[in-house]
Amino acid sequence: MISTWLNLCTALSKYRPPMPKGPRLHQRRVGRNKFVADYIKEKTGVIRSHKQVSSRIQQMRDTSKDKKSRQ
Repeated sequence: MISTWLNLCTALSKYRPPMPKGPRLHQRRVGRNKFVADYIKEKTGVIRSHKQVSSRIQQMRDTSKDKKSRQ
C-alpha cells in the first residue's frame, strides 16, 4: 500500500501538462489523474481509478495545509 502512494508522488513529479493552446492562465489539468492512475498500474499492478487518485491528492493537499497552519 505504501509503495502505491509512493508511486503516486513519483507520478505527480513526472507529469508534464500539455502546453496551453490559448491565453488561459488557470487552465485545468486534464488527464493528470488518469496519468497517475496508469503510472501506478504500470509500476505496481494495482488498479486505481482517476477519482481515487483525485481524492488522495486532495487529502494530501488538505493535510499539508493543516501542518502549515499549526506551525
